[in-house]
Amino acid sequence: MNVIQTFNKLLFHHNNYFFSIKARRQKLKQLKQTIIQNIPQLVQAMHTDFGYRAYHETVLYEVFPVVQTIGYCLKNIKKWTKKRKCKIPWFLQPSKAFLSPQPLGVIGIMAPWNYPIYLALVPLIYALTAGNRVFLKLSEQSPSVAQVLKNIFADSKLLGEYVELVYDQRLSIAKVFAGLPFQHLLFTGSSAIGKNIMQAAAKNLVPLTLELGGKSPAIIGKTKQLSYLPRLFMGKMINAGQTCVAPDYVFIPEGFEKKLEYALQRFLTKHYPDLLRNPNYTNIIGSAQMIRLKKLLEDAKSKGARIIGFGKTSKQYAQRMPFYLVFNVNETMQIMQEEIFGPILPVLTYENISTVVDRINQGSKPLVIYYFGVDIKEANWISTHTFSGSFVINDTLTQLAVNDLPFGGIGESGMGKYHGQTGFDSFSQIKSVFVQKKIAPSTWLYPPYGKIVQFFLRWLLGVPSK
Repeated sequence: MNVIQTFNKLLFHHNNYFFSIKARRQKLKQLKQTIIQNIPQLVQAMHTDFGYRAYHETVLYEVFPVVQTIGYCLKNIKKWTKKRKCKIPWFLQPSKAFLSPQPLGVIGIMAPWNYPIYLALVPLIYALTAGNRVFLKLSEQSPSVAQVLKNIFADSKLLGEYVELVYDQRLSIAKVFAGLPFQHLLFTGSSAIGKNIMQAAAKNLVPLTLELGGKSPAIIGKTKQLSYLPRLFMGKMINAGQTCVAPDYVFIPEGFEKKLEYALQRFLTKHYPDLLRNPNYTNIIGSAQMIRLKKLLEDAKSKGARIIGFGKTSKQYAQRMPFYLVFNVNETMQIMQEEIFGPILPVLTYENISTVVDRINQGSKPLVIYYFGVDIKEANWISTHTFSGSFVINDTLTQLAVNDLPFGGIGESGMGKYHGQTGFDSFSQIKSVFVQKKIAPSTWLYPPYGKIVQFFLRWLLGVPSK
């Protein structure tokens, strides 16, 4: 069955079989149980696709958030699906108005390779909670994960006609998929591919949620809090920096270079000793990505960068990359022009915090800005004078664990948001309903316009009588 036939099958089921709230609850519970039962298979699949993926990274940052999101949606589904009362203006009393959430239909989800479990299943969970069918496409670089998820969804007792999954290494399939007449399409990936997805979806006027990443800066504030630096480094170490919300580069006060370097060395000694052999450190996913990252370093070095590597390269661990700090950075370097997506951290210095804000605002709007320091006035000033999908103080990545916080970008880092009720609403038609009563004062304002209308206009607007 090709992707068009699969889409039509899902659409048929949506149009003919209502997905009740009771059924949604049941399917979410079954999905939660099945995911937990298949943790060993999912971990092994991630390990296979990456060449080596740290066990606890898969469980902590992929499986656990999925299970936790299901519990969160089960807790809130009753509230989210209720009719939402709206206020009525006095001259339309005693009518009533409300918003009625309804399923949209068939939702398309295009998941990336870096977190293929989390970034496939979390939006899927919100789409199911809203009562939709889901057509899920996984990345060409995630064949093992795709097979495990296919086995899960192939079980007719679990999701049956509610979810279909496609995995195909042909790029033409991705183009066909993005061009299907979904009721909503969510894509997670690069900005360059996001533009192609938007163009394909435009043919059918498909509403989009685009999660595109980009260059998310971190800022070490003037208070220079060393105790927060491990949180900055950890945001770059998880999944070997192959994370869309990882800090892409960092601003530090002038003269802070040595302290940053020493802090990173202490962090690695404590948390990632013998880095490239450490079982908690993940591979770069493939040779193409490794070559790309090495070229970024070569380009920076050729343009005057001072590069410090942490961890010795080894033929035995050819797909693992040392952590690199890059100093003397300038805007002509490729590491400042594209998303790095690896364990490379460019370092820029500043004398005045206003120059940091100016520099951020000159580029594309980032998915997230990270600030480290205890000066709340400084943090608030940066937040109000910059634009980003999120603003995080004294941590990295953990904002994704706050279910009530909508997640999404702005400008080239994305459009639309999901997570929390916003996620439910993104995959719902929030229908406006107005109900007029038998006795309606508004009918008194019908023509022929007489004394009642003149009194109303004079009293409300001061319009003189004719």
